[in-house]
Amino acid sequence: MDNASTICAYPWTWFSFNVDYGMWRTCPRSPYKFFQTEDEAKDFFNTKENKSIRRSLYNGIKHDNCVDCWTAEDKGGMSYRKTLKKNFAVDNAQDITVKAPKTIELKFSNLCNLKCVFCASVCSSLWEHETGIPPQITDNQKLKRGAMSEIFLDWLKENFKHVDSIMFLGGEPALQPEFYQIVDLFLQNTPDWVGQKELTFSTNTFYPEPYRKKFETALQKVLDVGHTVFPRISLDGVGDKQSYQRTGLKWDKFEYNMLSFLEKFNPDTSGIKKIRANIALNVLNLVYCDEIVHYLDSVGYGNIQPHYNYIVKPELFYMRHWGSLLNNAVEIIKQQDFLKHSEYKEHIIKMATSFTNLEPNIDHIRKTREWLNNYDSKTGFNFDTIFDRNRYMFDAL
Repeated sequence: MDNASTICAYPWTWFSFNVDYGMWRTCPRSPYKFFQTEDEAKDFFNTKENKSIRRSLYNGIKHDNCVDCWTAEDKGGMSYRKTLKKNFAVDNAQDITVKAPKTIELKFSNLCNLKCVFCASVCSSLWEHETGIPPQITDNQKLKRGAMSEIFLDWLKENFKHVDSIMFLGGEPALQPEFYQIVDLFLQNTPDWVGQKELTFSTNTFYPEPYRKKFETALQKVLDVGHTVFPRISLDGVGDKQSYQRTGLKWDKFEYNMLSFLEKFNPDTSGIKKIRANIALNVLNLVYCDEIVHYLDSVGYGNIQPHYNYIVKPELFYMRHWGSLLNNAVEIIKQQDFLKHSEYKEHIIKMATSFTNLEPNIDHIRKTREWLNNYDSKTGFNFDTIFDRNRYMFDAL
């Protein structure tokens, strides 16, 4: 059977579950879908549609669910499918029904104590209080919000031994009761488990003191029973640049919590093997990533790997709208020193350059300028002072 051009590990090994809204997807690039009934969700990894995706890919048929990868590959580019395929044998795909995914990306709630400028109500309870949940969710959501939590936790308790990794998404995990329920599963450590399991999460580390101690204690317990913890600390700028982008964050408190976390869970001295600095890359901080690298080095954590996820939605700070104006940003970045992380610098340049063949969206840029002016008047910040390298953003106005 010729399925080399369609077979992909994700539908067999990976699953993303937004328990809060009853949404799911089979890979990081596929669209979210909604569970229609609770019965369907009880065997969430083997829904009719999920098995249809596996069957198509195994039979060499390009499923519509995977259009993002087909588009990338048709243009000669790299895709998520190709990235993961090398670790996945075709024989593993013969079983259309699979007991459990190896990796579960899990989101229980949008509970968060910040209202980041590049975030939205689905990921921040503070944004939800201000803007509500978007109609593309409320109009399509079939199950009562939160109805899946108990169902999924019951499934996970029964099947956790088959799962290798949990990726806990927020909101802010440290504030969410469900995070500690997941930690309790790691602590069971029953004899029929094989090998280590991994707990991955992103944290803003800007939590109140009682949560700081509770959070750190829970993570240490997971390490003490022999499992792996992979923290990703959200760091989008230094000083006022971090506070500007993450509305509600106070840099001094954030820095104290972050350094406390890094001291306790230093990869050189603790059971944690790696920590990543997650940068929500957007047009505001594009030319300031070098400052993040230098800051981490100055506080003794220069080995922490920076990693960016570039912001697409909400679109306000999506870089593609600046098009050819990003040539100015690329020239600025080329002159910057990223210390031992030169490969990260090259990734950013390549990503920014991918938009420079586009015309600037003048209406969008004007809208962004107005939004920033309004934001500054509400918060007391001054964008032009804090982000003085970003003058190029409004050259077209």
